[in-house]
Amino acid sequence: KFNPRGAMTKLRISDHSLQIEVGRYSRTPPNDRICTFCNNGYVENEVHFVLDCKLYADMRKALLTSLQLDQKYVRLTRTDLFTHVMSYKNSKSTTSMICVNESYDVYINRLVSLE
Repeated sequence: KFNPRGAMTKLRISDHSLQIEVGRYSRTPPNDRICTFCNNGYVENEVHFVLDCKLYADMRKALLTSLQLDQKYVRLTRTDLFTHVMSYKNSKSTTSMICVNESYDVYINRLVSLE
């Protein structure tokens, strides 16, 4: 279990177990590093983990609401939204860290249950 800042840092420096990173070591082509949890055929990268995966939809909704981005979400580019959520510069960075940490805990628990 990571502390909130640790989980955020792991995402920033690619020190995580998402398929985009795991596949690098098994030489899986990048487009084949698919998310095993949402079954939509999307590459499981940091952006997918934070913004798209259905597994974390409830946590993401709470995060966007707390960041007051739920209304602005449709107006931000995906890059801008991801940058804002991952930034320590936003005024609610602790909320972002906690959400990412909780999502990462869910992710790790799911991985363990698959073994």
